[in-house]
Amino acid sequence: MAVLTTYVSDVDNHYEKKNGGRITNARPFMCETDFEEDSEEGYPELTFLMHGQQPEEKPTVKGEPLLIPYWAAGFSFSRGHFAVQVPYDQYQPMIFQGEEINMGVRAFTYGYDFYAPEKSVLYHYYHTSKDGKKRPVKRFWEHADSYEGIAQISKARLLGIIEMLGAAVIPEEENENEPAAAAVDGKEKNADTDAGAGGGESGEEGEFENVVIHWVAIEADKYGLGKVRTVQKFLDTFGIDLKEKKVQKHLCRFVSDAMTRIFTKEIRSDGMGIDYDKIDFQFTDPEVNGNTWEKYLE
Repeated sequence: MAVLTTYVSDVDNHYEKKNGGRITNARPFMCETDFEEDSEEGYPELTFLMHGQQPEEKPTVKGEPLLIPYWAAGFSFSRGHFAVQVPYDQYQPMIFQGEEINMGVRAFTYGYDFYAPEKSVLYHYYHTSKDGKKRPVKRFWEHADSYEGIAQISKARLLGIIEMLGAAVIPEEENENEPAAAAVDGKEKNADTDAGAGGGESGEEGEFENVVIHWVAIEADKYGLGKVRTVQKFLDTFGIDLKEKKVQKHLCRFVSDAMTRIFTKEIRSDGMGIDYDKIDFQFTDPEVNGNTWEKYLE
């Protein structure tokens, strides 16, 4: 149930093109995320977790990969059943932001664990090089004008299907071909709350309301959540407050080695991933509460 995954280093300053070797012993690992509003579409109720710049450090855990909390799209290797149980959702066209948390949460609920490799084995030409210069790298959203509004509908689905859109609104009769719905914290009343598939009521200026957003639920079981772990367990463990749209800071300090040392003690006897039922640790910002994980290392 292991997935080897991380953001990969840029070619510049990490890879020797002449002899094909690595220049540095540092490698990236996934531990940085935060809530981002859907500024491109202009609908703050479509707020999702987006992974940011990840640290590159020399490995503190030697001889094995490092256990990490998040899945990365740029580098992902696993046994084939991962692609069968957690397939890419074909009903999310024109998606770039939000894809990784969707895949990562779905995989977590199926029982998959993510690991960063001890050494970098792959490098990438990013759009911006380390010296700040732009590379002429083409990106699919250059054609976004031809698919106006599609990304917005896809984002509502990717959030709804992992229970990160809001409280579910149960229809009178369930039909997978009909839109599912969720009530989310909206904007001020009288603001434009039409999310392409939802809306809100008008009221006095300065008041806030819940906005009901509908999302396409077709084949939600196939592209949805597993039953091994819950979304709430993921949120609680890694310090993510979905209601307040806040994350506990400095998670990287815990991930850099303590997470591996503590959590891998609870790998199931049959090897099928970590048994999170045996883990009661909930990360909080060490700048505020100190290194709360140290008692688990004793």
